[in-house]
Amino acid sequence: EITSDSMRAVRSVCLLLVSTAYAASHHAIEPQIERSMAGASGISQRLLMQPRPLMFLQHLWAEPGFRETRSNSPSGVADIVPMTVEEILMNIGIGAVLSLGAAFLYRKVVTWPAPISKDEQRKADFTSWSSGPFDCLDDLPICLWSFCCPGVRWAGTMDMVSLLGFWSAFAIMLSLELIEIIPGAAFVYFITVGILLYYRQQLRQHFNMPGSTDTSTMCADCVMVTCCTPCVIAQEARHVTLAAQCEHETVAAARPLEAPAQQSA
Repeated sequence: EITSDSMRAVRSVCLLLVSTAYAASHHAIEPQIERSMAGASGISQRLLMQPRPLMFLQHLWAEPGFRETRSNSPSGVADIVPMTVEEILMNIGIGAVLSLGAAFLYRKVVTWPAPISKDEQRKADFTSWSSGPFDCLDDLPICLWSFCCPGVRWAGTMDMVSLLGFWSAFAIMLSLELIEIIPGAAFVYFITVGILLYYRQQLRQHFNMPGSTDTSTMCADCVMVTCCTPCVIAQEARHVTLAAQCEHETVAAARPLEAPAQQSA
C-alpha cells in the first residue's frame, strides 16, 4: 500500500528533478556564453558575466532591461543590448495589465475555504508547517497560482491572515517586479527576497512556531525563498488555507461574512 509519506517523497523527488533539469539547461549554454565573450563589449560583456539566481519558472534567459539581437559575428551568437525607453515602458505596461488581470481573476474565482469537520480540526497542528515546501501537488490550484502568479497568490495569503490587505500586498509585489524591468535595477530582487522573508517570519510568529527567530531557521528560509520562491509561497498558502478550514483564530478576523458554513462532524 502506498502511504501518504511515500507519495510526498515521490512528489518531492519529481520537483527536485525538474529544478535540476532547469539548472542544467543554464549550465549547458555556458560554453556558448564563453565563446561570445570575446566579441561582446561594454554592457553586453558585463551582462554575460553576471550571476543569475535560480528562480524556477520566473526568469527568462534575457536579463530584465535587455533584449537579444542578431549578431553579425561569424559565430552567429546573439548579442544582448539594452532596451530602448519605449520598449521598457511597453514591457512595464503589458506586465501591469496582465498582472492586474490575474489579480482580478483571483479575487473572482478564489473563495474562502469551507470549514472541515471538528474531528479533522482537532487533528491539525499549526505549530509547524502543515506541509513541506516541495508538497506543491497537494493542492493543485494553489500550486498553479504560486508558480504562474506568485505575487497574486502571496497577496491572497497575506490578506487571509490580516498581515496586509490583498491590494496592498499585490501592489508591493507588482511594483518591485515592474521596477526590475528597468536596466540597472536588478538589486530590487533582493528587496523582494527581504520582504518575503520578513512576512514568512511574521507567519511563524502568528502561528506560534518555535524557533522563528533562530539564526538557523532564518538562514534556511533565506535559501528557500531565494532558490524556490514559488514553492515557499505555495507552502505558506496551504498552511493558511488549512487554518481557514479549521477556523483558526489567526485567520478569524479576515473571514468574510458569506464564508461557507461549518461541515458536520
